[in-house]
Amino acid sequence: MALSGHPGGLSSLPPAPPPAAPATGPVDDWSLIRSKDGRAGWVLTRMLLMAIPDEVAQYAERARISAYFSLGRIDDKGTSKPVWLWATLSQPGVDYDFDCLRIFTWSTRRRRYETSFIERNLQGYLPLLVYGEPGRGAKGFKVVVTEKTGERVERDYILNGFRARLAARRPPPPRPQWLTQVRSGKADDAPPEQPEMSWGDRLRSLWESVRRRLRP
Repeated sequence: MALSGHPGGLSSLPPAPPPAAPATGPVDDWSLIRSKDGRAGWVLTRMLLMAIPDEVAQYAERARISAYFSLGRIDDKGTSKPVWLWATLSQPGVDYDFDCLRIFTWSTRRRRYETSFIERNLQGYLPLLVYGEPGRGAKGFKVVVTEKTGERVERDYILNGFRARLAARRPPPPRPQWLTQVRSGKADDAPPEQPEMSWGDRLRSLWESVRRRLRP
């Protein structure tokens, strides 16, 4: 009691506060892209600029456009205006790719783009797949989202004109082949481990490479 310096003893001391969580640095999003000449690589997502027209991009309201597609076109007195489907993300640093889906159609009466479909508060994952018949426009699109129950599903939206309705929910497709799949802590496509060379083997290998270079 006397050594503890507290009248009630050690048992009456307040519990020690839990250790502070380690500070984490900022997290960057990266995108895998492929250029027109076929080269592919990773780039910072914040450095990408989507080539969607400004008359539509202005409605992003500071959200980042994650993906966009043309679903067809509307003729307005000889001027052809595309109909756009896009996915946007309103907050950075999350583990999903978009939180809003939206379709913009051209109003021939008001001569401006208007929303024909919108769904907010999603947890969606790329890719966003649009399907249809060649030359006849899109018939629908598919996305993978996390439902409010925590279950991840693929949603299938059917287009009626340029309005979308949810037609089906199904288990999500398998992950793309280019994603690294991990089993038992090791990547599936990791090369087998090679035995470490001894000093004698290294010297012989070095000597053989020097001999090959010195040969006429």
